[in-house]
Amino acid sequence: MIQEAIVFLNPPYKYAIQRKLRCSPRRCGNIFPPLELLYLASLINEKGSLEIIFTDAIADRLTLREIIDRLKKYRVRIIVFMPGFESLEEDLKTISKIKESLNKDCRVISFGYLPTLYFRDIFKAFPLVDYIIMGEPEITFKELYDAIILDNKDIRKIKGLALNQGTVPILNEARLEKLDLNCLPFPNRKLLRNNSYSDPFLKGPMTSVITSRGCPHRCVFCVDSYGHVFRRRAADNVVRELKHIVYDLGINNVRFMDDNFTADRNNLISICKGIIENKIDIAWTCLSRVDTFDKEMLAYMARAGCKAIFLGIESGSQKILDYYKKGYSVDIIKRQCRLIKEAGIDIVSWFVLGAPIETLDDIRKSLKLSLEIDSDFICLNELRPMPATDIFNKLRDHIRVSLFPFNISYAPFSLSAKEVARLRRIFYIRFYFSPKIIWKILLRFIRNPENIMFFLREFISATRLSYIEK
Repeated sequence: MIQEAIVFLNPPYKYAIQRKLRCSPRRCGNIFPPLELLYLASLINEKGSLEIIFTDAIADRLTLREIIDRLKKYRVRIIVFMPGFESLEEDLKTISKIKESLNKDCRVISFGYLPTLYFRDIFKAFPLVDYIIMGEPEITFKELYDAIILDNKDIRKIKGLALNQGTVPILNEARLEKLDLNCLPFPNRKLLRNNSYSDPFLKGPMTSVITSRGCPHRCVFCVDSYGHVFRRRAADNVVRELKHIVYDLGINNVRFMDDNFTADRNNLISICKGIIENKIDIAWTCLSRVDTFDKEMLAYMARAGCKAIFLGIESGSQKILDYYKKGYSVDIIKRQCRLIKEAGIDIVSWFVLGAPIETLDDIRKSLKLSLEIDSDFICLNELRPMPATDIFNKLRDHIRVSLFPFNISYAPFSLSAKEVARLRRIFYIRFYFSPKIIWKILLRFIRNPENIMFFLREFISATRLSYIEK
């Protein structure tokens, strides 16, 4: 008898990309676990009637042919996937080919930012996609899974779901309630090949953890992946997951994937105290705004194993910061970065180039600031107004959108797109060839020669004008 299965697939692609709900950046050698997909897989009972097959084709470098060959031994009932942004069309084609090659009766479930916005277009262009989950996926997915496998509910009554019914898709009632994150099971990392993942700022195998969803801030270019209502997991819940990661899985390196890990002061300190008091031996990195931490928080973070903070600085020009509605000043950036350095933590600075009103002088101010705040590394992104963001709606008449393939065509007002790309390249070269940064990189190479190759690949990619996103 052929074993029935449910497949959770991070599809193959021509580049190593990191599919996340709000972006799908290209990676140069470091890949993180696909947490969004893993959370859904963790909702399924491993002792149920379906075998759970979790395939990360990006981390394991699998081809479409290899995936199909692996799955042919099963009767696949359900395929679940989250497409990327630039890879949207290719991902949908890949899933369609898999369904055609295996069992056309299997159900294909998609979720993610673009599927939520463009479900009608996706159903029309790719009729083998059966369902699209709108927004936060966990509750809707579990109800849909039970309805398909247990036949215990009318699928048309499942909230937060779009159904492909041929010429006229059905959009069910919206799901308004927000998930209590403490009710989620920990991601089942035993489904992964954990040695496939790494963080360039940490040594050895790593995994990723998310402790909150939602962001109360209103930066004009940010993709609103989980809404503006901030929700967090309790500190003891996070600490228990970290214990599981270290003691049960033997992983000692963690990237916290929260949009702003330092958003809740008390909870962050409680997490750090839990790490320290339980002697959890981990090294970790995180993302943060520049105005949501203080000296005491950084002291706890350093003691608890924080090695680097990725800061969304965005610009060294106050005019551009105000345009982006960042809500802080250049002076605050300088002050906060001094505190990070005093705590002995590395700074990775993210900048966005190409605001509509940005000039050459504004970009020069960003370069000057990146060196003045003693950044250890930088990541420069060209502004791309994503659909449904505030800046997209504001600049709608100046933007061309293609869905298949997905592409955003936009040119700043003061500088041409070509000029922004050229200035980005110059920015990288002047930063990384400054004497201070060369010395830092040499010291880092001596301490950790393996990870320096990542930064070399990033630098080469950047100076060739290839797009790198945070």
